[in-house]
Amino acid sequence: MALRIFLVGILIISLGARAEDSSVSAEVEQGEEASGLGAWVELRPSWNSSENSMHSENEVGIEYRYHPDRAVGYTQEFFFRFNQPLDLPQDQYYRTRFGEGYLWGDWAKVMDLGSHITLGYEPRLYFPTSGLEQEPGTILSTRQILKVDWEATPIFGLSFYEVPIFFWRNKAGYESEDGPIANYSFENRMEFGPQLTLLREALKISVPLVFQARRHNNYQPDASMNNTWSYSLWLSPEVIYKLTESTSIGVAYYSDTFIDEGFRQTDVSGGLNKGTFQMVLQQSM
Repeated sequence: MALRIFLVGILIISLGARAEDSSVSAEVEQGEEASGLGAWVELRPSWNSSENSMHSENEVGIEYRYHPDRAVGYTQEFFFRFNQPLDLPQDQYYRTRFGEGYLWGDWAKVMDLGSHITLGYEPRLYFPTSGLEQEPGTILSTRQILKVDWEATPIFGLSFYEVPIFFWRNKAGYESEDGPIANYSFENRMEFGPQLTLLREALKISVPLVFQARRHNNYQPDASMNNTWSYSLWLSPEVIYKLTESTSIGVAYYSDTFIDEGFRQTDVSGGLNKGTFQMVLQQSM
């Protein structure tokens, strides 16, 4: 099912590209100039004071861009640890490990809705290259990212992302050191926030608020989150400055959740205090 959803997304992108209005010759010429293979690496040295954790959250990727607004590619996440965080058992400590890897397609402007509002679409197909995803029996997962962007002015805009996520796993739950845990088979993620573009588009500031809702399987009665929904709400601002066409630097932060899993209590200050600060280095080739 996950593979079919992803392939349908790629098919939609391909058909849309073929249906492009051939009369816009200038855009076609620009697309030809921008086409070709590319690669990038992103490093995010990170610090979480509440866990005494110094680590780096990174990714490397390759893409084929056949139009300024259209591309396909593969991204692989990987992580480094520089110390052993508080309350982390020695047998769970690692120096390096893989995160998730995923194929993706990107169609930045599916449709112009008028009033400076555009619709974008990005399907992703995830593979369980992370040990954290292999433990619950993950085989594949897919994300269908629907993007609505409003450019109110050349400086200020708003973005809304709707992201349904489907998981294909070989078991309804698994046993952990803390007891049985029910897997979640579906997640819906929504992101909303302002964006600022300054200094001739060299400086970009975004402040997205992220809400997640996960549906857990009916595994066994004593399992954590068995046959129910869990929720989280968190903030993820970042500031990125483009030094050159291929190099960008910045700072970022993401909070812990502001709500409990049952959406019964809120703790904004606790979520902010448990957040993670990051430096950002982006290099494209």
